[in-house]
Amino acid sequence: METAVLEKTHSSTKNARAAVRRTGTALALLGWLFVALLGGKAVSPVTIIVFGVCCLAYLILPGWALADWLAPRQTGLTGLFAAVYGCALLAGLHCVSVRLGAVWLLRTVPPLLAAGWLLWRRRCGTLDVQAAAKGALRILDSNIGLFWALLCLLYAVRFGAVNPYPARAGAVHLDQDMLWNVGNAAALSAHFPAEDIRFSGVRLSYHYLTELLAAALGLVSGAQLYDIYVFLAGPLFLAGELAALLALARAYFGSENARAGRQLILLLFGFSCLSLWKVLPNGLSLFGNTLLQHLVTNINAQATALIFLCAFTVSFIRLSRSRFAPDAKELLMLFVSFLLLCVAKGPEAAIVVCAFAVTMGIVLLFQKPHYPTALACLAGMVGIFVVTYFVLFASGSNSMRLTIFAMDSYWVYRVLSPYADWLCAHLPISGYVWLFLIGVADVFLMLPLQFLLWLSDVPGALRRLFRLDAARILANGVVVGGFLGYHLFYHTSSSQVYFALVAMIYMTLLSVEPLQRLLQSRHKILRGIVGFVGAAALCTTLLMVGCYTVRGVRQLGATAGLCRNDTTQDYWTAGDAQAMEWLQAHSDTEQHFATNRTSHTPAVEDAISNGYSALSGRPAYLEGWTYAMTNMGVDNDVICAKMDVNAELFSGCSMERAEQLAAENNIRWLVLAKRWPGKAPQDMPAAFENADVAIYDLSK
Repeated sequence: METAVLEKTHSSTKNARAAVRRTGTALALLGWLFVALLGGKAVSPVTIIVFGVCCLAYLILPGWALADWLAPRQTGLTGLFAAVYGCALLAGLHCVSVRLGAVWLLRTVPPLLAAGWLLWRRRCGTLDVQAAAKGALRILDSNIGLFWALLCLLYAVRFGAVNPYPARAGAVHLDQDMLWNVGNAAALSAHFPAEDIRFSGVRLSYHYLTELLAAALGLVSGAQLYDIYVFLAGPLFLAGELAALLALARAYFGSENARAGRQLILLLFGFSCLSLWKVLPNGLSLFGNTLLQHLVTNINAQATALIFLCAFTVSFIRLSRSRFAPDAKELLMLFVSFLLLCVAKGPEAAIVVCAFAVTMGIVLLFQKPHYPTALACLAGMVGIFVVTYFVLFASGSNSMRLTIFAMDSYWVYRVLSPYADWLCAHLPISGYVWLFLIGVADVFLMLPLQFLLWLSDVPGALRRLFRLDAARILANGVVVGGFLGYHLFYHTSSSQVYFALVAMIYMTLLSVEPLQRLLQSRHKILRGIVGFVGAAALCTTLLMVGCYTVRGVRQLGATAGLCRNDTTQDYWTAGDAQAMEWLQAHSDTEQHFATNRTSHTPAVEDAISNGYSALSGRPAYLEGWTYAMTNMGVDNDVICAKMDVNAELFSGCSMERAEQLAAENNIRWLVLAKRWPGKAPQDMPAAFENADVAIYDLSK
C-alpha cells in the first residue's frame, strides 16, 4: 500500500514538473515570436514558417545527407557533422551562384540533394520520419529544450527588442555592429567577391561566413536580411550551439559521463565575471567578458564560430585518441570544420592553429602517432589557415599591434598598476613579473569560477605534459595562447577580445572534470571558497540578464507605443527607414550613393555609420571609413581623397559641380541626413524628401 502511494506521488510530481517545463518552453517561444512580430521589418507567421522550412530544406537536410555519406559514424555526433556540411554546402553554393549570376543553382541543388537522400534512405528501409519527428519533440520536451527556449527569449529581449526596425519604433538607437553585419550580407547577396558596401572600390576582406549564410537564406526564403539577423536566426544558431556543446562533451568526456554536457552548458552560459552590481545599468562586464552576449546574439559571429570550434575539436579528439590512424572521413571533417572556423572567426582560428602546431609538435616527438596522418593533419591545418589569412583578413592585420601596453585600457591594469609601480620601486623583482600577475588577476576576474577549476588541474597536467591526452594539450594551449594574445595585442576595433573569448570556451571545457571532483570532495572549506566565487559569478550573470530584460522591455513598450522612446543623437528614425526603402525601390546594386551621415552622431566624427547601406542594401561611396581602415587596410590617402569629394558634394556646391563629381566617382544618388552637417547642391530638386532625409538623383 505504501509503495503504491509513493509511486503515485512520484508520478504526480513527475507530471507536474513536465507540465511546468512545457509551459515554460511554450511561453518562452511565444515571447520570442511576439518580439519578432512587433519589431520586424516584414515578419509575419508566414515569413517565420517559410524561413523555417528553408532552413530545413537548404541547410539541415542537405547537411544530414552529406554527413551520412562523408562524416564518421558515431552516435550523438551526426547532428554536429550535419551542421558543418550543411553550412559548407550552402555557403559554397552561394558563392558560386552569385559569382556566375546563376542563383537557380542555390535554389535547386540543396533541396534536390535532400530529396535524393530521403529517397535513398527510403529504398534502403532506413527512413523513419515518424521516429525522427518523435525524437525532435522529445528533445523539445526536455530540460535542454526548455533551456533552448529560454535562450531564444533572451535573444529576443537582448537583441531583437532593442533593435526594432525603425519604421516600427519611430526612432531607435541601433547596434552598429548589427548594421555592419546586415550590410555585409547585403553586399554578399549581390556580388562575390563583394565590395565593402560602405566604402566603394574596396573588396570586403573579413571573416564573413555568418553573413554568407544569412545572404543565402535570404535569397531562398525571401525574408529580409534585417529580419533574419535580428529576429529569425536566433533559434537556429542557439540550437546549433547547444547541439555542438553536447557533442563536444560526449566526445571529450565519453558517453558514460552523462552529466558533463549539461554541466558544460551551464558553466558556459551561467557563470560570468566578478563585476556583480557594477554591470548595472547596461549589463556590460567591468572586465571585458562579453561572452554571454556574443553567444546569445551571435553579433560578429561568435555563436557560428562556436559550432565549428566544437566540430573541429571533436574530430581532433577522435583522431588523436586513435593515435592518428588513417581515416579519410575524420581528416575531411577536421579540415572542413577548421576552414569554416577560419571564415567565421579569423582571430580565433589563429589562436587554435598556433595551439594545434604546439600540440602536434609534442605528439610527434613523444607520443609515437601514425606519422603520415599526423603530419598530414599539421600540414593541412597550417595550409588552410595561411590561405584564408591572405585571402580574407591579412589586410586588416596591420591594425593588430603587439605591445606590452595592450592592457592600458583594462580596468584591472588601471587599478593595480600604481601598486605594481610601488612594488617595482621597493622589491628587486622585474616589472614584467608584476605585469604578468596583473594579467593573471584580470583572467581570474573575467572568468573566476572556471579559472579556479582550471588552475587546480594545471599542476597535474604539467607533470604529465608529454603523456597527456592530445585534446587536453590543445585545449590548454588555446587557453594560454588566447589570454596571452588578449593581453599582448591591441586592435583599434578591439578584435583582440576574440582571443579571450576562445580561451574562455576551452577553459570552460577544462573546468568540467575539476567541478565534478569538487562536487564529490569532502573538503568543505575548499568547496565553500569555490562555491562563494561561483555564486558571485552566477549573480553577475543574473544581473546581466536582468539589465538586458529591463532595457528590452522598455524598448518593447516604446515600439508598441505604450511609453515614450528615449532618443539620442545617433538614433535612426522611421523617416530614415522610409527613405532607404524608397532608395532600394528606385535603384539597383550597381548604383552608389553618397551621404553626409558618416559618423555615429552629428557632433563626433568617429567614421562609423553603417545604417543607410544596411537599411537599403545599396552601396555607399563613403558612409564610414573606420572599419575600412582597420579591417580592410585602406590607406589613409585613399580615405582623405574620398572625404574631400564627399565634403564638396555636401558643401552647397553648384548642381553642375555635383554632377561632375558624381560622374568622376561613379555616384548616382545623394542622401542628405538633415540632422547632420551638410547642404544639398544649389537648385537641385529632391527626388524624395521627408522630415529627416532628402535624396537627390544626380543623373538628372
